[in-house]
Amino acid sequence: MKKFFTIASVIAIAMQAWGADGTKSDPIPLTEGTIDVDFGTATSKYFTYTPSTEQMLTFSDLTNVNIYGFQITSEGKLYTESFNGTTYVQTQTGIPYLIEVTKGFSNSASSFTAGMYDCAWPDGDDWNHPIVPFDRFTYIPITASLPSYLKYTATNDGMLEMKFSAYITLSYSDSQNGTFSVVPTSYVSGGGYRGTMMVTAGQTYYFIIEAPSSPLCSFEIIDVEIGKSPDFPYNLENGSAGTFPKEEGKYYYLITSDPEASMLQITGNATFDGTAQLGDSFSYFTDSSDNRISIRTAVSQYNAQYYLVLTRDTPAASDQTFNVTFTSESYDSFPGQEITEGETTTPDAPGMFYYTFTVPTDGRKIVQISPVSEASGSSVSIYYADNKYTALAKGTSIEYEAVAGRQYTIAWDVAQNDTPLTFNLGFAAPSKGESADNPIPAHIGENSASGGSAVYFRYYATVDGWLVVKPASGLKMPAISMLPIPSDPYMQACDVLPYGDGAYRVATEKDRGYLIIFFGNQDINFSLSEITALEGEAASNPFVMTGDTADIPSEPAVYWFSYTAQRDGKLVVSTDIPFQQSVNHQDYTYVQLYAPEDPDNRITQLKPDYDLGIFDDKVIDTTAGTRYLIKVRTLVASDNRWVKCIVRDPIAGEIPELPIEIPFDGQSTTYEFSRMVNSETDAIWYGITLPEGYFTLKGNSGGVFNLTLFSSDNTQAPLATTEVLDLDYDEINEMYIYLWGIADFHISTPGKYLLCLSDNEVPFTADIDMSKSGIETAVNNGLTITPVPGAVVLKSSAPTTTNIFTIDGKLIYNAQVTEETTVTLPAGMYIVRLADRAAKVIIK
Repeated sequence: MKKFFTIASVIAIAMQAWGADGTKSDPIPLTEGTIDVDFGTATSKYFTYTPSTEQMLTFSDLTNVNIYGFQITSEGKLYTESFNGTTYVQTQTGIPYLIEVTKGFSNSASSFTAGMYDCAWPDGDDWNHPIVPFDRFTYIPITASLPSYLKYTATNDGMLEMKFSAYITLSYSDSQNGTFSVVPTSYVSGGGYRGTMMVTAGQTYYFIIEAPSSPLCSFEIIDVEIGKSPDFPYNLENGSAGTFPKEEGKYYYLITSDPEASMLQITGNATFDGTAQLGDSFSYFTDSSDNRISIRTAVSQYNAQYYLVLTRDTPAASDQTFNVTFTSESYDSFPGQEITEGETTTPDAPGMFYYTFTVPTDGRKIVQISPVSEASGSSVSIYYADNKYTALAKGTSIEYEAVAGRQYTIAWDVAQNDTPLTFNLGFAAPSKGESADNPIPAHIGENSASGGSAVYFRYYATVDGWLVVKPASGLKMPAISMLPIPSDPYMQACDVLPYGDGAYRVATEKDRGYLIIFFGNQDINFSLSEITALEGEAASNPFVMTGDTADIPSEPAVYWFSYTAQRDGKLVVSTDIPFQQSVNHQDYTYVQLYAPEDPDNRITQLKPDYDLGIFDDKVIDTTAGTRYLIKVRTLVASDNRWVKCIVRDPIAGEIPELPIEIPFDGQSTTYEFSRMVNSETDAIWYGITLPEGYFTLKGNSGGVFNLTLFSSDNTQAPLATTEVLDLDYDEINEMYIYLWGIADFHISTPGKYLLCLSDNEVPFTADIDMSKSGIETAVNNGLTITPVPGAVVLKSSAPTTTNIFTIDGKLIYNAQVTEETTVTLPAGMYIVRLADRAAKVIIK
């Protein structure tokens, strides 16, 4: 084969002959092919290249050298990108490029391969300057997350393969003003993404590419064979009999889903040497079977197709067939096929099968589920029949204490080697003490029982006071819970307090039941006794606060206080006890408020500051004569601790009648909202005087907050609430930040208005502005953008190509604007782009 030299390469060879030493001031002319680099004592060698046409330079096969994009410099423009071990450099005509090649870390020989091919300088900003891709990589510049435009004319009929070095969103149309359809792309093993589509010779296709960064791309028409590639799979549907060719290799099948079905079942009787894989794409699989086509999976309403790959590792004597079936049997989906106790056999297929049953009411509430074959490798789970999201128990077999009369669901995940699976469902009565519903009655004095993983006792208190439990030596502290009653229908864990000499105590209410639970798989022996509560030890006999402050006893325990508000106002409850937790975090200090008539369900509590180890004050509305019970828990002995209750008048910000005033000159200001709240009961009220116009409040420091605008004479009817106004990018943390606020609310009546802050993640600052009209953003060339309800009005003094994108980059409008054009849009945020400028607008 003859090799023709360009003038540039002849000059380069001549310059090498002249003895360029490879320094930055005397670089070696770059030639095409493999280049051996003799670094000598240097760590870098420099090469130079001046293209006679617009070209793409490539650097590959790097051996003990480094060539990064930042090592290539030029007085002109250049684009660089590295992909799969090759660095690509887009060059311009007649401009010198300096390439620094640095030495690797070893002392072995150093070399690289340089390549050049003609490649036009890419633009792609609009349809007047589209990129024309071909069968070699070209660079696609992406700026400000806005799209690039490509145009491709097919040279012949066939499959067009489009390769990209990075993730992209690709859409195409037969005309630049037509409707664009998305071209599916998928990740390629080894790197990059690809998409395919059928093309017709002579037809021109228009493409829009959106991407988070600038990729390389190539377009090439390729040959295909049905079933041998993901792009041309065999097509199957419900009831199809598929063919698995006998030849060794990988075969692809696209199965059209039946969204009304519950399960997809793919089965073949013959065995083979290989694997069957099913998934949501030809590169991501969720189900598989080895040496036999035996797959069963749940059908998703979101999947229009399923992707099957059959891999034959060794040739077979003949082609095999398999069946594709979509089923909708009761055992296919939750809650499943109804069964009774005894044996049940699943269908002859692997996968998930559901069966539902009702627990008998004859006392047999221990559910026993097990496979008949001890060699089974299948797994089973049990659920409430009305909650498929939380498994109550799992295993290869299950013994579970259920609720009498309640319906449950069994979910069998049948292994391929277990089909069909026969299992047994049975019920048994729990022994006394094995269940919270069947506890052993306890009594004052000595109690005992045989051990188990958990042993349950029940005792009904005869006094308001304390129940003292003293376990035998070696037993751990029991867990104790207060049983439900009609006025307090929830079981509640009790504070179990040490009582000296290995005993424990819990506060009790007369006639209330208590469940005592021992753990540890050993025989249980313990004694019970009762103590009548002293003052402050029970809700029925609290310390009565006669002033604002009450002393807390020094011994660690739970104490009750009674306080009656002396007037209307804001009740401020505070304490100086520290916030503390036990080592296992199961016990902690607290201050809680209750209504006297319901000492089991707290009204509110003081919020701990975990960093400072103190309790924040709690402020609530109160009226004269209202009585409260205050429950205080301490963990360590401490003197001079107190709890305090003070009723005061409201202060600024606590009520709408006394708001915190925001200074505002009627035009613009920045205000810092420094306080934090997380509930409407703790809301902070602000006042602001507004002139007639359009009111905008926009957070500028990130974080979600909830502000509501009211007129000063009606705090029941919100005028406007916060929403997402803008999207900003935090380059330091590499994340998008949503900016919240109220945009362009029309103030028709000037005067005093109220802002209610009911929730904010962090303190924040906001820009507050008033304008005479709504948003109108000038872009350029006389184009103006005016959002109106349900649309945006575009005005232009000259024909102007304009694009509108959703906030996530989807193109939804592309046309030339002449004079005035109204584009109807759903409520949301959009980007309007003209040439190299863009504006964000919000449609309400």
